[in-house]
Amino acid sequence: GATPAPVATPAPTASPLATPVPGAPTSGRSQPLSMRPMKRNGRICTPQTAAGILAMPMSRPLTQADLEPVALPVLLRRLLSKRTVNGTLLLEAGKVKLTMDLAAGTGALEKNGHGELMKIFEIEEGTWELRTERDESMTRKAYSLPRLALDGTRRMLRQLQPEGLGEALADKLPLTPTLKPEKRALPNRMGLNSRELRFLEMHMDGSNNAHHIVQYGGLGKATALQLLALLELFDILNWEQPRVKQERPLAERLADLAHELERKTHFEVIGVHWSAPEEELQARYVAQRDAYRQGSANDKAAPQVCAQIRQRIELAFDNLNSAAKRAAYPKVALEGFDFEAVTDLAEKRSASLAMRGESKAAANSEETAKELSKSIDKSRAGGFERTMAELERRTRKSVSDTPPKSDDGASGDENP
Repeated sequence: GATPAPVATPAPTASPLATPVPGAPTSGRSQPLSMRPMKRNGRICTPQTAAGILAMPMSRPLTQADLEPVALPVLLRRLLSKRTVNGTLLLEAGKVKLTMDLAAGTGALEKNGHGELMKIFEIEEGTWELRTERDESMTRKAYSLPRLALDGTRRMLRQLQPEGLGEALADKLPLTPTLKPEKRALPNRMGLNSRELRFLEMHMDGSNNAHHIVQYGGLGKATALQLLALLELFDILNWEQPRVKQERPLAERLADLAHELERKTHFEVIGVHWSAPEEELQARYVAQRDAYRQGSANDKAAPQVCAQIRQRIELAFDNLNSAAKRAAYPKVALEGFDFEAVTDLAEKRSASLAMRGESKAAANSEETAKELSKSIDKSRAGGFERTMAELERRTRKSVSDTPPKSDDGASGDENP
């Protein structure tokens, strides 16, 4: 008999309520986008979790699921930064409305437009529209669209709690991050500050895993995790198993450490970020002090050098052991840093955390903002730098005139 023709099975239709999350895996095979006319409007979104942000396709191939809704950094960097895209971009999210003149990969914003755009990066959802006509009548400042996407991504990462970022990077933290050879120059073009660039220079040599770098790199846990997440998003890092390296004699390593500590800020000596709460400062101080106490493995290897290290640790702690000193010292140690902008960010972050019901974290952020405001006010009143310089001079003299404290603690296994 005749073989019956196969019956075609209709493809399942997607539910209109099933909205794909940008970067999230989809059922079936995700097809890469082919060359097709670009959409002129749609929905934008801001992922609210660390996993969602890390899933944004900032470097990987785009799929249809990435585009509706589209994450705002992806829209700016991957879709609108092409030299063939020209027109006027309209963004609306919450109560914020913004227009941007687009031409050949750049966006022109009116005065205060950059700040308004950064607000949109914090709002969960909104809309976008690209109109063909351009408005060149107003004086505006031009920005690179990839750079705006980068600034917005950093803004998004700063809204996250370190615990959430740590969970999202959990599979990476045991590995060793290194900069991809072909992309080693990129961090210098990403707007990183001098401390972040120095952090990369010192710790991206493949000798320590990411967990160690985050905890002891001197940048602060939250900032270090944000930096690693940013570099991972833009595909700048290789992740490898930690290398087994030839250890130099402990005494030599301790001597190098003592020399490095003389050049570091008090925060870097203790191993905390300048905005760290008192509990973290106290915990890191105790850990540092115990690592080089008399009778420890480090002290037995180089007693004179460890005495010098202990003095430097005590000097740092004496200059940071009160709320007033912690709020004031960054104005001297981190000259040129925009603390007013950070204060504003801390206040907004406190309000955001309070709305989410995270009352303890909100209170800590609010206290940080208050102490920074007091520091700025004192600095404006004058005489602040001279006061801090005199305080540090007296403290350093006091420490140098005091013989090392006796400590009969048991021998430890700590290494620098």
